[in-house]
Amino acid sequence: MYFNFPLVLSFCVEVLSSLFGVVFAFSLILYGLQKLNKHLLVTQFGFKSLYPTAIIGTPIHELSHAILAVFFRHEVAQVKLFAPDPKTGVLGYVQHGYRNTIYQICGCFFIGIAPLLMGAAVIFLANMVFFPEVNKLFLAINEKVISGGFSTLLSSFIFFEAVSIESFQGIWFALSDASFKDILWVYLIIAVSVHMGPSTADLRNALPGVLALSIIIILLAVIFQSEISYRLLSIREAIGIFTKILLIACYANLAFMGCIILAICVKKALTLNRSENARA
Repeated sequence: MYFNFPLVLSFCVEVLSSLFGVVFAFSLILYGLQKLNKHLLVTQFGFKSLYPTAIIGTPIHELSHAILAVFFRHEVAQVKLFAPDPKTGVLGYVQHGYRNTIYQICGCFFIGIAPLLMGAAVIFLANMVFFPEVNKLFLAINEKVISGGFSTLLSSFIFFEAVSIESFQGIWFALSDASFKDILWVYLIIAVSVHMGPSTADLRNALPGVLALSIIIILLAVIFQSEISYRLLSIREAIGIFTKILLIACYANLAFMGCIILAICVKKALTLNRSENARA
């Protein structure tokens, strides 16, 4: 069989850069937003102010680690889906270990980024339950993303425009009637989104799987090079949908930050008003 080196190389570069680029870029963005939101809440309103969102988001975060740890046959020692500790700032945790098998090492990557995967799945399911029409916008990936060079589009305005506009359209459509259903949907999306960012420990634990998974992807590309063009379209579409949902999570974090800042301003205004009344 003829070995098409340029095709295999371009496929591997595109898939690896797209997959790991999206995962680690959004992991860092969501982690940063999550840490800032947590800092604002705890310093201004106390540790328990995390509970309204953490009661939903933290169990989903930790459960995602636990499920994939079991799937990849890691030894799960302890699972705490919701165990808030004001002293350490920890809301929950999963302790697991693994042996040096290829399967378990690859699992490290998926276990580390599990909150992104399950968080995206929950957001998608929430859309399906509350606003089925919204998911049509997520499934309909812009043709420019599918037919163009995905690895270059990742860092370009064209790609960001394609997924961002459709994500905003989904939010606008969902909130257009301003009903109780909208409020419930917004709460669920925010509760999941502000706790779905992998921690620095999660990302460190994911690193061993990056090399192993890269090798497997390269081997599969070599073995199935005749199907590369067909598979690439499906991969672009899947990563495009994943990116749209992660953008929704980023928007939710920013909206939540805006609410926190507004609450802080109201708190300071009330405090100032009481002080002025006391002096009077």
